[in-house]
Amino acid sequence: MLELDPDGRMPADAHADRMAFALRAFAEVNRGAVRDAVGETRERFQVLDGAVQLRTLVRMADDDYFWLSVDPVLATRFQALLNTPISVGQWDPLPPEVASWLALVGSSYARGRLPGLEVRFDHLSDTHREQVIAARPSEFFVPKVIDMLRTAGGWRTGERIGRLLVQHAGFLSLDTLAEALTAWYDNNQCREAGDMPGLAVQLVHATAHLGAARGPVFTDFVAKCENDAGVGEYYSYPDLKLTLHNLGLLPPMATMPG
Repeated sequence: MLELDPDGRMPADAHADRMAFALRAFAEVNRGAVRDAVGETRERFQVLDGAVQLRTLVRMADDDYFWLSVDPVLATRFQALLNTPISVGQWDPLPPEVASWLALVGSSYARGRLPGLEVRFDHLSDTHREQVIAARPSEFFVPKVIDMLRTAGGWRTGERIGRLLVQHAGFLSLDTLAEALTAWYDNNQCREAGDMPGLAVQLVHATAHLGAARGPVFTDFVAKCENDAGVGEYYSYPDLKLTLHNLGLLPPMATMPG
């Protein structure tokens, strides 16, 4: 939390990142001890520079024991730091550190204690919202990504949103996967964007946690694309069909192209 100097062995913030991982592992063994240790740093933490406080917030936003040490005064301080005006235009990329701060909205703990985060996120430009979502994938962003698939207004935009969906694949359920693929198919700016067939293959592999049950969802998507583009055509997603076949996810009645 305090970003203490590790005797020059590495930058203090990098050392703090490592220690946060170690603390997380120790918390699995003795959460109470970790909670008490974090609580003991509260007074020293409250007087640190705002940049250090924000880095710590990003580092520990998903740790319940961190939030137990955040009193109303510190929460107000965090909210004020996060409300700093964005200094770039709506079409220009956010500084990476700003994107990481705003991406804290993906943490349920942060949303609960810092309600202004969600308001700030909702008022971002589309360009900045994409960057924030990419900075810290979370289940919270899945509905946002699906909405972006529905509304993408150009092929390159569709491809960027496709990459966001792959980033969030681990958070998908069968229902949200089906919803995402429906939005993908229904928007030709996604379906007919050059990188999307390859991204669909990545998505199959990235949703392995859904098991064989994802097969019919992807098969239905391929069938609709084949009906639209013609079997074997690039935008009928033949590589996706082949991947489904190789993974044993293609129903026996579905024939291979060629």
